[in-house]
Amino acid sequence: MQSSIWFFIIFAVFCIALGVRNAQKKKNRDVKFGKGPKTLNVTGVINKYELEPGSRSALMLPASAEIITIKAIGDAVYIWVVVPENQVTVKRIFNVLATGESVPENSTYIGTAFPDKLVFHVFEEK
Repeated sequence: MQSSIWFFIIFAVFCIALGVRNAQKKKNRDVKFGKGPKTLNVTGVINKYELEPGSRSALMLPASAEIITIKAIGDAVYIWVVVPENQVTVKRIFNVLATGESVPENSTYIGTAFPDKLVFHVFEEK
């Protein structure tokens, strides 16, 4: 009887510790992959642009435009951007790379899209 109580106590402590560990891992994963709310530093109009998978795409956007997300619809890759109104535009270059391709120097990771059964990663050149 005494050993079964100890076994139960040890088992309960183990389960609690495992639950806490898994909750912390999920929290870290959400932060790492950008899940959750994002504070924007700009106001403007939300626009959607198509990016060409496997190539460089140039968009004329204000330097202060903020990217909201990257998603695939069908076999196309799209980027949603908050574009401030009445600001000078500059050429911003986005590379849409398949897994295994080289990332250009001075690039910032934007996101990953899954068109059809493919995977493309979007980077902005700086």
